[in-house]
Amino acid sequence: MADLGPLETLAVLAVHENQCVHFITELLAYAEDPDLVTILEKIRTDDAAQAAMFQAYLMAGIVADQETAVLAVDKALANIEPIGSDVADFDTQREYISDFEDVASHAAIAAKLADELKLESLQSLSAQAEAARTRILERAAGH
Repeated sequence: MADLGPLETLAVLAVHENQCVHFITELLAYAEDPDLVTILEKIRTDDAAQAAMFQAYLMAGIVADQETAVLAVDKALANIEPIGSDVADFDTQREYISDFEDVASHAAIAAKLADELKLESLQSLSAQAEAARTRILERAAGH
């Protein structure tokens, strides 16, 4: 994703950090080593704090420019990439991580952002932003 504006960047970061939190939560179900569990929990806590920060900035963006913010969140969710997809041999390793991220996890991320950003309460959106909000809410519902 090239040429991102400030709200688009914040939306990508909010999506990614929420994605990391969900991924680690799923991964913890498989972790048996107490030291690994401790490390993963600390990473998840850090990622959750970062997600909250980016969501807070996005909320300020909603107040300043709701059109751009809604479009940015929609774009970030539409372009979500699986955790680990930047690894050189990702396709051969995908089976190992496919249990940790799926349509349901993406729906949970969309739902969290829709709730945190109070998307249902926005008014006077353009047709384009209204369509984006509808797509976000549909993703949040798992469609």
